[in-house]
Amino acid sequence: MRVPCGVLLLLVLTPVLTGAGWLEDFSQQLCASNIRCYSRTYLCAHLLKVFNIQNGMLQVLSYCRSILGSSTLTATTLQADDVFAVMNGEHGEQLPECLYTQVGLVRDGKVNQAGLYLALSSTTISSDTARQGAFLDAVTNCPQPTKDQLLSFGACVIQACVQAL
Repeated sequence: MRVPCGVLLLLVLTPVLTGAGWLEDFSQQLCASNIRCYSRTYLCAHLLKVFNIQNGMLQVLSYCRSILGSSTLTATTLQADDVFAVMNGEHGEQLPECLYTQVGLVRDGKVNQAGLYLALSSTTISSDTARQGAFLDAVTNCPQPTKDQLLSFGACVIQACVQAL
């Protein structure tokens, strides 16, 4: 018996998405009721290694909190939402600065735009050159990444991927 591809994709993605509430929220805003858009959003999250990046940032955030301390980020175990809260400035200025610097997003107090663009330019979302080109063109049209706009820039990159697929 053959399992339809869509069902197989759902079975593969469901366990991976546990704890990815932010992606579900993002997808709902982006896709409304377009089921193909949801599939492309989750596929893009994997192609762009969003979960790996998120887990790495979570570990770095734990390190930053251990050296800087925090009176507002007090949970024993940090969650993905804590990374977003720190990036949104909800826990002061020191934690995001440490986080960004330690992961290489910030150099000399400014966003390492060259590093971001180089990483994105080497990210393959499709073997189809037209789709790959559409992705890179769409990323080029994203707002310039600044410290206070890194989350918006990331959302724009995911949206560029979804539109290119």
